[in-house]
Amino acid sequence: MSDKGSVTNKDYKIRSFPSIRSVLLFLFKNKSVTIAGADNVKCSVPYGTVSILGFKMSSGEDIKSYNLFAPHMDPAITFSHVEDNEDKKKPVNGDIPKPVWQAITKMIQTTNNIGAIIYLVQEKKVFQNSPLRSEFVVKDTSIFSHYESSLNLCIESPNTLHEAYTIPEAWESLKNDIVNFKYDGPKSTSVMAIGAKNTGKSTFSRFIINSFLNLLPKVAYLECDLGQPLFNPPGLIALHVLTDPTIVTNFCSLLTPFSAIFTGDIKSSDKPTFYLQSIITLYERYIKSVVQDGVQNVPLIINTPGWVLGMGLDLLTEITKCVQPTFFIQFKQKNQPLPIQDPNAFFSLANYVPKVLITLPSAVTKPRKINAKYKRESLFLSYFKVTNERLGAQITYKVPWNVLRIRFLNDQVPPSQVLYALNGVMVGLSIDEKQYVTDKIVDPAISSLYPQFLLTSPICECVGMAEESKYNFERKCEYNSCIHVNRLLCEYAISSCWFCWNWFSSCNR
Repeated sequence: MSDKGSVTNKDYKIRSFPSIRSVLLFLFKNKSVTIAGADNVKCSVPYGTVSILGFKMSSGEDIKSYNLFAPHMDPAITFSHVEDNEDKKKPVNGDIPKPVWQAITKMIQTTNNIGAIIYLVQEKKVFQNSPLRSEFVVKDTSIFSHYESSLNLCIESPNTLHEAYTIPEAWESLKNDIVNFKYDGPKSTSVMAIGAKNTGKSTFSRFIINSFLNLLPKVAYLECDLGQPLFNPPGLIALHVLTDPTIVTNFCSLLTPFSAIFTGDIKSSDKPTFYLQSIITLYERYIKSVVQDGVQNVPLIINTPGWVLGMGLDLLTEITKCVQPTFFIQFKQKNQPLPIQDPNAFFSLANYVPKVLITLPSAVTKPRKINAKYKRESLFLSYFKVTNERLGAQITYKVPWNVLRIRFLNDQVPPSQVLYALNGVMVGLSIDEKQYVTDKIVDPAISSLYPQFLLTSPICECVGMAEESKYNFERKCEYNSCIHVNRLLCEYAISSCWFCWNWFSSCNR
């Protein structure tokens, strides 16, 4: 093990530059290398082509860098050399420092079997002052051949001693069919993945998204999994439009949704109708605003929850009826039955038959020992950019009490108890443009002092989430909250709506 100079093994060679906190990885032809522990490491490929979760990073006329995170709660990230055209085999300088560039040119001139070169530079660490910082601390370096102290990451050839992202051959074969599929009409390709928990649905979604981005400028992603989402906090049905590859874990890759609806729960069993109507609404927004009724070719990937029994299977039937996927893929765990035992009956109920129905093996070789509660907490901590201070110690914003609409999604709360019920809960900030008929018995002068309390849950755009802080009893009109909004709200109008949810109890489920 070494943390400076050069290290060589059968798959790669490492050249370290501790003074500028950077590393060159010389990857031999048709070989792979894994990386773990990276916290915001800038990655680029000045020579050759590598594949990472389906996305091809290469040299060329313009080198693009990507920020790399490799926390220990996830499998190690794998870079694999892939053969590409000769233009990608010419080294490109970009912004590479002179001593690093000299090492690159010398290695290419003196070594015949270099397939690709990966350049890693440590940027400012994102999670250094976060409760999640331990995820990026190397706890056991003995299972890795090389520990790079200047970047605080481990490098190793793929082996059985540590988990790494691996793509089964069946996935690779299906990927080519999916990305090359062509409709005769204007409809875009859609892919829906179903399966029990821990079968690889999210990894497959990342893989297909990245594969599409090799060919197209953007891909849409519909998140239907409330408890384990990829790009947003729990409790949201969200539509994302991605233009960059997704090569990092979910709490490091939170994105601003193209459109989102707050459900206030991590499961759909309590409000199945509201859950389905939210999915239908976002799918309609995808058709009208993203693909513009067939004008643009933007593939859609649909990720579903791991609930595949009973009502869960009924919900999957309704989702299938709504989105009508081109490729319907179910994942099978070893020694476990298929989610759909009778495809004919399932698609008869869905009133739709996909172009391709296929079963894939799970990519998970052994279950992860990270529980769902911890993953959800990580998403929230990352979303609110929590440091070592508690969430309530962050900057708060005052919201006029009388311009709000309030709806408790999971409980019935009398108006007299609202201030107690709102204490310390998570709320979704949504824009409700619907006009309501108010009770004529209430004096308008009195009602103007208080928020509107909704009796039903409107399906409307969620622009962010917040934690309630406290109510100002002296002024009786200010409501303090620690807020993270996706889009800047210059002012709160009467159309603002707060949906309330106790996320602390939800995380413990």
